[in-house]
Amino acid sequence: LFDPLKPALPRSYAQTELGHGSNLRKLETTATFIQETDEFELHSPTLTSLKWWPGALARSSNYAAVFAHLILPDGKDYGMHAFLTQIRDGNHDPMPGIEVGDIGALAVPSILFFFLLQFNSIDNGYLRLTRVRIPRSQMMQRFAKVSRDGVYSKSINDKLTYATMVSVRADIVTNSSNILGKAVTIAVRYSAVRSQGNNPSGEGEYQILDYTKQQHTLMTSLGLTYALHYTGKYMREMFEANLRNIMNGGDTSMMEDVHAVSSGLKAVCSQMVLESIELARQACGGHGYSHLSGLPWLYEMYAQYPTVEGENTILHLQTGPILLRQLARACTNPSSLAPHIAYLADAPALLSSHCPVQHEDDWLDPMVQLRTLQHRDVRQMNVLADDMEATRRVASHKQLDIKNQHMLEIIQISKSHCQTTIVYTFHHALPTIQRDHPQLYPALKRLSDLHTLHTIQTNLADFLIDGYVDAQQAAMLPKLVKRLVKEARQDAVGYVDAFGFSDNSLGSALGRYDGNVYEALYKWTKLGEEIVKDGGGGVKRDYREVLQEIREVGKRETRKAKL
Repeated sequence: LFDPLKPALPRSYAQTELGHGSNLRKLETTATFIQETDEFELHSPTLTSLKWWPGALARSSNYAAVFAHLILPDGKDYGMHAFLTQIRDGNHDPMPGIEVGDIGALAVPSILFFFLLQFNSIDNGYLRLTRVRIPRSQMMQRFAKVSRDGVYSKSINDKLTYATMVSVRADIVTNSSNILGKAVTIAVRYSAVRSQGNNPSGEGEYQILDYTKQQHTLMTSLGLTYALHYTGKYMREMFEANLRNIMNGGDTSMMEDVHAVSSGLKAVCSQMVLESIELARQACGGHGYSHLSGLPWLYEMYAQYPTVEGENTILHLQTGPILLRQLARACTNPSSLAPHIAYLADAPALLSSHCPVQHEDDWLDPMVQLRTLQHRDVRQMNVLADDMEATRRVASHKQLDIKNQHMLEIIQISKSHCQTTIVYTFHHALPTIQRDHPQLYPALKRLSDLHTLHTIQTNLADFLIDGYVDAQQAAMLPKLVKRLVKEARQDAVGYVDAFGFSDNSLGSALGRYDGNVYEALYKWTKLGEEIVKDGGGGVKRDYREVLQEIREVGKRETRKAKL
């Protein structure tokens, strides 16, 4: 019997289509209610309506949660809903009306090409539905229902559905520090083992971790990793509080802010983590380019995240307008603002103030750091709001066109605010750490300072443009960041060991806890040779055979250009 709750049942989440991803309203798959038979008919009406990219669809899943436009007998489109659909039978063959396949490999030998960017542990697939009938009971009806006579009803608040969807973006934010932590652990441990270049003292070679450029690359990434850990905790707590409010009493007052925070942070975190993984790989030199380092796999696995669950540009374009609305609301209803955004209520004071730093160590004051970032954010929001209003006065500009005219600035205010939120959440955690773990506080405060001041230094033009930070204050930052990097280097191995990653979870010859890097590289290479010799089936292949395959494929694929 069909049991959708059975744990062993392989399932897939089939939402994205060949022609549309982020714009859910433009998805084309339909689910039409057939009242006579009490069924839904699922159909892919066009080529672009094929479900495309769902994981576990190509080979594994027997069932899929198919998202489709609900069409009732009155002809009205009731929007996107999910339908649990059997796509394979007991023999694992496609059900009638189902066309399902793998988008992961080209029709050539797998030794030659990969269609996807090395994310081959997930069997991404496509799905075409040709008038597939399913019982009405297989509409996923927690938040909306269709009765036997075709009457549609929904929950008290339709934001319930979106609240659960936000969970995936919140998870990406929460897990970002875990992924980057692995990359930084590998790079730091390897840098503590690898020697390169003669020490001027004449005593052997430098540890590459003692080069200031290597320290700067890895310690700033380490600071980001710890910052994202606390941002993830804050995001998860915020999401769960919002879900409790909605489920218990229908209170959706947090929904807009949770949407803005999860969208903006997903975009910023995924981009920063991806870039930092690549920096960690480069910091390991030639061995970092080897899959034995574990770093190429981390990069290739994580490269999906700036795109999945909302492409980053689109998410920033959702967060930015919400920030402008919150800025407008700050004057009339400041109590409605969440803690991380409450500074908008202080916008006039922030705009009229100047950075109070007089000495280098003044930059280590958490309030000075936060106010500097908040001033930048408020200024950018105010300028954008004024510019958009000026554009709006031109009658020929519609709302969408206004957004397009100011797209770059909207994206920028989202990025800036999210940078500030990451700093805020790290700062917010420090008093509790100081109270409960005083022995850890100095080390974590150092990383907080390093991350915050590196953020300010990297975006220095934003603070100089209106004179909030002057040239003398700005000139203090490189020296101070360099000092913090040097101090952090002394605890570098301790910082990464604190993550608690096992050798097995890292999957890296370079990131071994025991430091036996070269032994592991040699051992794993020899193991790889044995696997290649066996060929997975006891057949040793000659290199000339592989070249011949390439030539044959090239001949078959050669086409004359149509000019």
